[in-house]
Amino acid sequence: GDAVLEGADKDNYNLIIPDATANITPKELTITNAVAQNKVYDGTTTATVNKAMLNGLISGDNVALKLGSASFADKNAGADKAVKVTGSTISGTDAGNYSLTEVSGLSAAITPKKLVIASPDITTSKVYDGSAMALVKAGDLINIESGDEVAVKATAVYDNANAGLNKTIEVSYEIEGDAALNYQAPDKSTVTTAEIQPKQLSIDNTRVTSVKMQDGSTKAAVETIGTLSGVLEADKAYLSVEAKANYDDALAGYNKTISVEYILGGEQSSNYIAPAVKTISGAKVLEAIKFDETNGIVSPSVGGCENSTITVEYNIVSGDPLDYKLEFSALALSAGFENTDFMPLVSSALNGEIAIPVPSKMKEGVYEAKLTFANEIGHESQATTFAFKINLSSDFIVTKFDDVVLCDNSSNRFMSYQWYKNDEVINGATGQFYNDPAGLSGSYHLLVTTKDGEQLTTCPKMINQSLKGASLKVYPNPAVSGQDFTVEINHLSETELQDAVMSIYTINGLLAHSRSTVSRINKVQLPVGLYLGTVTIANGQQLTFKVQITN
Repeated sequence: GDAVLEGADKDNYNLIIPDATANITPKELTITNAVAQNKVYDGTTTATVNKAMLNGLISGDNVALKLGSASFADKNAGADKAVKVTGSTISGTDAGNYSLTEVSGLSAAITPKKLVIASPDITTSKVYDGSAMALVKAGDLINIESGDEVAVKATAVYDNANAGLNKTIEVSYEIEGDAALNYQAPDKSTVTTAEIQPKQLSIDNTRVTSVKMQDGSTKAAVETIGTLSGVLEADKAYLSVEAKANYDDALAGYNKTISVEYILGGEQSSNYIAPAVKTISGAKVLEAIKFDETNGIVSPSVGGCENSTITVEYNIVSGDPLDYKLEFSALALSAGFENTDFMPLVSSALNGEIAIPVPSKMKEGVYEAKLTFANEIGHESQATTFAFKINLSSDFIVTKFDDVVLCDNSSNRFMSYQWYKNDEVINGATGQFYNDPAGLSGSYHLLVTTKDGEQLTTCPKMINQSLKGASLKVYPNPAVSGQDFTVEINHLSETELQDAVMSIYTINGLLAHSRSTVSRINKVQLPVGLYLGTVTIANGQQLTFKVQITN
């Protein structure tokens, strides 16, 4: 306002008012309500601030705010990161009356950037391996900022480890590298059409009985299932295998086929495929051995003689006989016959002959034995009984001088006689004695009648006075297997031995050795056993021997 003088003497003075100056300082303005905005990691420190207002502006003044540039302290992702604003300015007609204080205390977040995977390669099928893992190749990452080092690792997992169709595979991703914290791994992906195939197993050393008797079924016996291969160690306690073997049909025959099928069981069986069917060829189904109902066993038509053999014929209508055994009656055993265990047949034919050795010093009579056959698996036929006759010993024929033979009737058993020479009846020779006008030379036997009316035939006796005194010696006896023993023939010349034949039989009647060239000294080797031998001279005379071979 204007200055005036006052007081009693005011009139005595003039008031001169000189010019005066003063300062008006700019008013300070602050920035309020500024908000720093969160952002997704982009590889820069650039920040965004908005909603800023001036605080302290006098109403009506024309002043506008322009925020300066905002930046984060660094570019990396993080929460509550400081944001700094620099270079904020004011403008307007009244802007000169104010000063501006820069905004401070701002913060915001840089969130990791989401990455995307391009074309992951997922293997959607595998063979059961006890694991739920699947194979996957991650592919390329998309959205990585230039210069950042980020790598990705993919993991694929089935919903479970068991075999099956339409299974789910979930693929998850993990990132790594110097800049990995600034990014989010790609989202998980899912496949719903995957599969785990059951694992094929194999088996070795299955053993099946490939020969059996016909029993109306196709079943074959499994001896050993074998060794199963391919089972995971962890599953072995929860997996079992069964084998079923069957012939192609139930009919008897050879070269048949057996199929072995394997069946899996246990908690883990659905994760495996059973071993492939095993085929066995060359199998057999055997028929039971049966004799011809009419002529199964044909007994010898003539009696046997000591130190020789009798031949029994057999006729089989079915089966496969391989071995035979003989069981003699008590009477035959007491007379010197011996039972045999099973031994090989000379021939596998259904019809054949069995030679039975007759022991020495056999009493004449009719004896019985049982014949049983067995096939290759030991299945036995029904035992069949047959009878055979042993003739009077040739010892009943005694030579007297060079032209007389007589029948030894010291027991006074015989009532009548009929003499035979070389199997032909000698007419008129019906006495106990017979005088051969030509001299004793040939085979002689007798048909005698006992006081009881029984007719008996003696075994033939070879008599050749020109060869009288011939003898045979075997040494060493017993002999040792693998070494020679000697059959020595005495009192016969090499000429007299021409066309002679040596035959050696096992105690069971099987021919073990034969030779058509016989000398005075003969070397022979035989396996362990007891043997009966004969040397037959050209005129029919026989020399017999027995030899034992030991280890």
